[in-house]
Amino acid sequence: MPSKITVAPSNNPKRFYDFAYKSEAKTYRIDYAPWAEDNHTITSVTATLKAGSATIGTVTLASNVASFLITTPEISGALIEIKANTGTEIYIAYLDIIVRDPTTQYDNDYGMQ
Repeated sequence: MPSKITVAPSNNPKRFYDFAYKSEAKTYRIDYAPWAEDNHTITSVTATLKAGSATIGTVTLASNVASFLITTPEISGALIEIKANTGTEIYIAYLDIIVRDPTTQYDNDYGMQ
């Protein structure tokens, strides 16, 4: 999965997957514009670490596109809950990141290769 996610008007997956390396910092962009056209304008987005190890930077929102930096400091996984709020609706999705160390010969990626 690229670091850009587009949320369609319907039938979206509620869980998005990505891989990262230990100590990597990656900016994620979530484009809610297609979804907002059929629903309401996004007024705020929050990203919360639910499990694992990651640092989440400040979420910025412009024209229904949210962006934030995620740093993955160690080998593990990170489950991040992303809530987009319109004032009347809340759209919840999850970003599941498997973190690897490129210097090790074996990584257990839980079957995600």
